[in-house]
Amino acid sequence: MKKYIIIAVVAGMLAWSFYEFFSTSEEDATVSEDAGLARGEAAPDFEVETLKGETVKLSEYRGEPVIINFWATWCPPCRAEMPDFEKLHDEEDAVVLAVNLTHSESSRTGVEDFVEELGLTFPVLLDEEGDVEARYELTAYPTSYMIDSNGVTRYIARGAINYETMKREYMNLN
Repeated sequence: MKKYIIIAVVAGMLAWSFYEFFSTSEEDATVSEDAGLARGEAAPDFEVETLKGETVKLSEYRGEPVIINFWATWCPPCRAEMPDFEKLHDEEDAVVLAVNLTHSESSRTGVEDFVEELGLTFPVLLDEEGDVEARYELTAYPTSYMIDSNGVTRYIARGAINYETMKREYMNLN
C-alpha cells in the first residue's frame, strides 16, 4: 500500500511539472510584453549612480546605440568578456553601460579594484538595490542588451559573448 502511495505522489509531481513546463499562460505573455524585454520592444528606462558618483539615465542616450551589460565580479564569464567590451568601446566608440549587480557583491571596493585592474573606461553603473536587475528580469549572468538609437532592443545575449559577436551586433544597430 505504501508503495502505491509513493508512486501516486511521484506521478502527480511529474504530471504537475510537465504541465508547468509546457504551459504558457496568457497572463505570463502579457507581463513579458509589457516589460519591454523582448527584441523589437522599447528597453525599460532606469536611473542609477555610476562608480564615479554621477547619475546615468538610459533615456539620456536616446539618439545613439547603447549596449547594456549586466555583470558581477564574482561571475567568471562576466569577467572574461569585459576586455572585449573595453575594446569595442575604444575601437568603435561604442556606448557601453556596464550595470554591476552591486547588491550581490561582497563589497563596492572589489568592484572598484576590478575596474581599475582592467582599466575600464566606460561607465560602470551600480545597481545597489537590484532594481534594474528586477526590471530587466535577468535569468543569467552576464546578460547584454543592444539598444538602437530609438531605444528599441535589437539583440539580447544571455551568457558571455565574444568580441566578434559584440562588434557585429553593435554595427547592426547603426
